[in-house]
Amino acid sequence: MKGIRAAFGGICPSCGETVLAFSGDQDAVADAMIAWQDAMGSEGKLGMQSRGSEHIPFED
Repeated sequence: MKGIRAAFGGICPSCGETVLAFSGDQDAVADAMIAWQDAMGSEGKLGMQSRGSEHIPFED
């Protein structure tokens, strides 16, 4: 996808869900996340994973 420099994926050790990380232009990263959500048929959870493998939600 144009504007994406890197994409990483894995499985969350805490909940077993697929985890994705995109790096690139801001608009391209947003478009990639929307495309992933559409492909999976569910809404993604934005946030980060703590060193203790816990999800920390993104807050505006």
